[in-house]
Formats: sequence, structure tokens, C-alpha cells
Amino acid sequence: MNVLVTGANGFVGRWLVKTLADASHAVIATDLDVSRPLEGAANTRPLDIADSTAVTAIMREEQPYACIHLAALAFVPDGEHAPESMMRINLSGTRNILTAIRDHSPQTRLLFASTAQVYGNAPEPVSETTPPHPLTLYGISKVAAELTVLGFVKACGIDAMIARPTNHTGPGQPLQYVVPAFARQIKQASTDGTLTTPMRVGNLDSERSFMDVRDVTQAYVTLLEQGRTGEIYNICNGAPQPMRNILDALYTLANVNVETETDPALWRPTDRSPELDCTKILAETDWRPSYSMEQTLEDVLKNV
Repeated sequence: MNVLVTGANGFVGRWLVKTLADASHAVIATDLDVSRPLEGAANTRPLDIADSTAVTAIMREEQPYACIHLAALAFVPDGEHAPESMMRINLSGTRNILTAIRDHSPQTRLLFASTAQVYGNAPEPVSETTPPHPLTLYGISKVAAELTVLGFVKACGIDAMIARPTNHTGPGQPLQYVVPAFARQIKQASTDGTLTTPMRVGNLDSERSFMDVRDVTQAYVTLLEQGRTGEIYNICNGAPQPMRNILDALYTLANVNVETETDPALWRPTDRSPELDCTKILAETDWRPSYSMEQTLEDVLKNV
């Protein structure tokens, strides 16, 4: 089947295009910047999801069987620096996709990629029925977009569902994110011989749950094929752990040990990402995570 992917040139998008192609789907890859080739894409088209006219045109022309909507401002600090842009892209862009499907491609099945950050710092494991409690503008924008999706499902009969993945990492993730940032510094230290240069880190006591981006994209494809209309699905693999555990695992893989130095610009108060209950996706689909954290970190180290 033909699947339109928004945000296809991003970190997750490029893996998703490959995952879809490997599953024999014809991928219509869209993004603001499509100048780089995308492995697995059958068709590549530029698209600004905040431009309702452009979204309408591409949906009317392509008539995709399905759409996986990834395009968003996903770097949490962007919510502080560019709040208007975050809401325009994450909320209004999602509304544009939904409106174009409703009016011009009503057969299109939509998977909206949300985030576990909608739960905030919930102290207990959270299921899909746990009320959202976002603590960042990014989380707020995703909750608002989720409500828009569900509203279109109920009011217009749109065939749509929502995925809430935990934090994910893997080869190719931008260095602004913590795992590849750690890996790059460690790799430079091990290859340059500058093992006495302190690593710049934030709060290593904060707890985060991570999974491999390739497991996440496989979950998206599985939900597209097996998920139920109007439903929300958590996607996870394991409980949160202190960031120092991730750092220690990278040290072990690289066979180095580098001193750390707290960077005030990276410091955040100690917190904990939510622990997700993923019973629902495991019960309703045949998706299962495949990558261990050791394998994921090893692949990140090789690719930074």
C-alpha cells in the first residue's frame, strides 16, 4: 500500500521510510527539505505541514492509503525559544493534515506520532487511560494535537490512531540529543587520546527510558497494519534508569573512562520520565522490541 510520511527527512522519518519499504509499502516521503536522497522512498515531495494549501494539494493528488504523521518541532527547548512555531507546526500542522484527509482523501488511515511526554513526570507506571499532565510546551502541543485527532475521529469518522513512544535513540540521531552527545565525546576521547578532557554533562541523576528508533518505527508500521481506529498506544521497552547508567554503558563499550564536568547550560533539576505500561500494544499486535540497549548504544557509537 502507498503510505505518505510527513517529516520523512528527520531522524525518525528516515528510519521509518526504510522500515516501510522493507515491509513492501510504497512510501511518499515529504518534508520541508527533501534535497537528500531517502533510502526506500518511492516518491519524494517537499511539504510544509503548516501550509494548509500545500497539505490539501498533496493529499488530493496522492490519495494515500495511509499517512504516518511525524513532522513536528520535537526538541523540547524549542518550546522555550520558539513557542509560536511549536504550536503552529505541532498543532495547526496536524489539523491541516486531518482537514485534508477529511475533505480530499477520506479513505486514508492516519497514525499520529505523539510522545510519552504527555504524561509529564508521573511517579507510577502509566497506561493509555492515565490523564495527560504535560510539563513542557512540547508536551502541551502534543496533547492538543491528540485531542484534535480524536475529535476528527468522533466527529468526521476519520480512521486515525495515536502512538505515544518513550524516548528513542539510535544511529543517526542529531548531536543535540543526549545519547549521541555522550557518544560523540566518548568516541573523540578514545580516538584522540584526550582521556583527561572532562565530558560536559547535565544532571546524571535524572532518569530516562530509552528504546531503539528501529523498534519504534517497526511499532508504527505494525500499528498501521493492526491498530484500532480511535485508540492510543504506548510504545516502550523497559523502565527509566539514571542517565549515569547510559554513560557508564557507553564507557564500557568504548573501553574508556572519562571524567565528567557539569555544564550549567545542560543542567536540569532531577526528574524522571514516565514509566509506560505497554500491555495494550503487546496484546493487540504482534509487535515486540528487538534491540537491546547495549546493541543500540554500540550502533550509536559506531555512527557518531
